[in-house]
Amino acid sequence: MNSSTKYKVNLLINGLDCKVINQTKMSDKVFCGNAKIITTQYGEMTKISFSESDLKKLMENLDNGWVNTVLKEKKNKVEGKPTHYLEVDNWKPEAKAEVPSSDNLPF
Repeated sequence: MNSSTKYKVNLLINGLDCKVINQTKMSDKVFCGNAKIITTQYGEMTKISFSESDLKKLMENLDNGWVNTVLKEKKNKVEGKPTHYLEVDNWKPEAKAEVPSSDNLPF
């Protein structure tokens, strides 16, 4: 495979559809967990569910004891099924170029 090849892998773990997508110049994306909006006597709430395999994926993506996720709404919703999913946000800032020290300037 060359570096510009894109591929998509769908996994079915414990009945939950988790997807790993590799794209050019991007980190592997990890999708798992699900959520839906429920109405309670206190108003609308977002109910988020994780399976054991989801929790393992979150643990694998810890960075300094934290993992960031993004809650995204599904495009194709099915009545009675989860309406949202979570993506592990593994974005990292690019390393900054080293700035030369002002001590070495000739003036």
